[in-house]
Amino acid sequence: MVDPRNLFSHKQAIRSDNQKFFVGRKEVIEQILDALAVKGSSVALFGDGGIGKTSVAWQILELLSGDNKLVKQLNLKPDFPIERFRCIWFQCSENMINLPNALARMMAQDNREYSFGKVVKESLKAAEVKSAARTYEINIGFFKHTNRFEDKESLGSIEIEQFESQVFNSFDQIIADLAREDDREILIFIDEFDKLPNGAGMGKLIKDTNEARFFVLGTADEVIRLMNDHTSAGRKLEGSKFRLDGMDDEEIFEIFDKAENLSGQQVIFEKSFKSMVRDSVAGFPWLAQLIGYHAVRLRMREAVPISFTRKDFFAASDELARPGSDVDRYERLHRAVSGSPRREAIVFALSELDPGWISLANLRKRLNSNQRKQLDSNLSTLERQKVINLDEDSKRVRFVDPVMRSLVSITRSRGAVIPPA
Repeated sequence: MVDPRNLFSHKQAIRSDNQKFFVGRKEVIEQILDALAVKGSSVALFGDGGIGKTSVAWQILELLSGDNKLVKQLNLKPDFPIERFRCIWFQCSENMINLPNALARMMAQDNREYSFGKVVKESLKAAEVKSAARTYEINIGFFKHTNRFEDKESLGSIEIEQFESQVFNSFDQIIADLAREDDREILIFIDEFDKLPNGAGMGKLIKDTNEARFFVLGTADEVIRLMNDHTSAGRKLEGSKFRLDGMDDEEIFEIFDKAENLSGQQVIFEKSFKSMVRDSVAGFPWLAQLIGYHAVRLRMREAVPISFTRKDFFAASDELARPGSDVDRYERLHRAVSGSPRREAIVFALSELDPGWISLANLRKRLNSNQRKQLDSNLSTLERQKVINLDEDSKRVRFVDPVMRSLVSITRSRGAVIPPA
């Protein structure tokens, strides 16, 4: 029996424990490594949700921490030698109200791999820096009680200012202690920065922090939408802002080549299968992994070797659309377009355009005069049914996620209208 869980990773970003699934991204990894080889530089990495930013950043973290397996695996050839860093990883969330609150939360973490506290404790073991370690231990109690500062309405402005000042001062002091202890530079990865309700001050923090560098990543189509004060970082972000786009055809195919190798050639993905995946996933690696997972799962009890063709692609796609599945979308899609050829034309037109935000002017060009009638009303209905996102201020539209876009593309590839869920 072939176990699809050993061939694909679609539920989570690719980190240390599932690094065997990582493929592609050679060029952008080399570019980021070269950017970090320049003293003082920090990095911003942005792109669509699900495009693979966290996976790429984690591979870079492993490389900078001394794990060289990827150098051989990806045949990396950066222009400069790969620097060694002490790396810290932190993930933002929506319940962190602003940057000082996020920093305090980061400094309170002390038991996770690459957490701030773990790096501090491991670095400050020497006798001459025990006083610095004690300073951190004193502060950690303060950091762990930041929740009382999340309800600003119950606190005075002076108390808030004192809290934020203490956070920044403590951060500066601890980073300075770490810098004195070890020649290796500190690199702080801040993941999902876009989820922070108020990220103001990140650019200034990058500029003002000389003993550490930052790797900020999150979902955005432009760096200014990730970090609205990115210009405050000045030269430290010059030439090191990267947009991660979808995988190219070769990289998508490599996902399935890797699965074949991991299976010991017990599964074989024919070109017809891989081409259908390539044409449907818009470069999103996790979506390709998801389709591959379902294709293998549906036939996992058959005698090996098993060959997968165009027919298996459609069977796997049906799993994405199945009501109650882990990525159930068809029900919303059908409700949104039911009885409306115009709304169906809109989603078909969007599926033919590049993934991400599309200007309404560009969408209009794809529609005939009849399909453009009542466009604003039809777009509102599609947004209400959670098929698209509509940015009325910027006059832009996009699918709510890559799975929804893929389902529309798959339906079109069959030459069918959108069927009932």
